[in-house]
Amino acid sequence: MRIQVSLLAFGIWLGACGAPSEIVQPEALESDVSAEISVLGQVAAKDFDCPYYDGIQPIAAVAPSYIIILGEAMHGTNESPEAFYALACHLAERGEPIRIGLEAPHTQSAGLETFLSHPDDTSVLRVGADNSWSSHDGRSSEAMLLLLQRLADLRAKGVDVSVFAFDSDPQETMGAENVSIARDAAMARHVNDAVEGYEGAVLLLTGDFHARKEAFSLGEYDIVPMATGITVRPVLSLNMLHAGGTAWMIGEVDGEPFKGVMTLQNLLPSDALDKAFRLERIRQGYDGVYYTGPITVSRPAFPDASDP
Repeated sequence: MRIQVSLLAFGIWLGACGAPSEIVQPEALESDVSAEISVLGQVAAKDFDCPYYDGIQPIAAVAPSYIIILGEAMHGTNESPEAFYALACHLAERGEPIRIGLEAPHTQSAGLETFLSHPDDTSVLRVGADNSWSSHDGRSSEAMLLLLQRLADLRAKGVDVSVFAFDSDPQETMGAENVSIARDAAMARHVNDAVEGYEGAVLLLTGDFHARKEAFSLGEYDIVPMATGITVRPVLSLNMLHAGGTAWMIGEVDGEPFKGVMTLQNLLPSDALDKAFRLERIRQGYDGVYYTGPITVSRPAFPDASDP
C-alpha cells in the first residue's frame, strides 16, 4: 500500500538548499540559561498543576528572550499540544507573560483572543469562511481546543497570556510561483508583527517543516520555512519525536484521498526518552527535540463543521 501524506504530516529529512539561518550555539544558550535561572528566585512561583516534562527548565529559562517553536511531526495527536501546554504552564508558574502563536489563519486572531476570556462560547472560534476548525486536518482537533481551554483557565487565574494566529490567508499566496515559500514568508511576517515590542515569553506551535531553521528541498519543491524569516527575536526550534501510535491525518492512500486515523511506527530506540525536552541537535535545522512518548489520535473538535 502506497501512502502519501501532505507536507505538514511527516518530517522528511532531505538535503538542504540555500543557506541555513543561525542555529543557537550551545555556549551562547548555556550563558542565556544561566543568566535567566539566576533570577528565578525573584519570581513569585505559583502552582498550576502543570503536566510534567523532564528538561523543561532550560527551555523555559530562555523563553523571554527567544521565540520558542515546537515543530510537530504531524498534527492530530493529544501529546504534542500537551507538551506545548506543559511549557506554557511552567512559564505561567514562573510569573512570565506569555504570548502563544498557533498555526491558524491570522484573521482568526481576534476570535482566539476572545475565546480565552469566554471559553464557554466556542462560536467565536468558528467565525469566517477561512476558519481552520472546518479543515479537520489535525490543527482543529479536540486536543487543540483543550489547549485553548487550558490557556483560558490560566488567564482566569490571573496569568498574562494572549494568543494569536499566524498562518497566511489565500490572498497572500495567490499567484505566487511557489505557494509554499509565499505561505511561509507570510507566516513569518505575521509572527514578526505579533511579537514586535512584546516583553514576555513567545511560544509557537506549528508543523515541523515551518519550524525548521534552514531552507531545504523536498523532491522538486524548494521550501524556505517560516522559522528562517522570523527576525524580531532569535529562534529556538524544537522538533517532535514520538514513539509511534495513532494520529488524525489528511493525505492520500493508493491514489485516493484519505482523512482519518493513521497508525504510525515507532522509529525510536527502546531506551528513548518519554515526555522530555532536550537541547540536542538530533535533527538538522533544529536546536533540540521534545519527546512525547507514544502518541494517540485527537479527532476533530467540531466534526459537524463543513470543509470551507
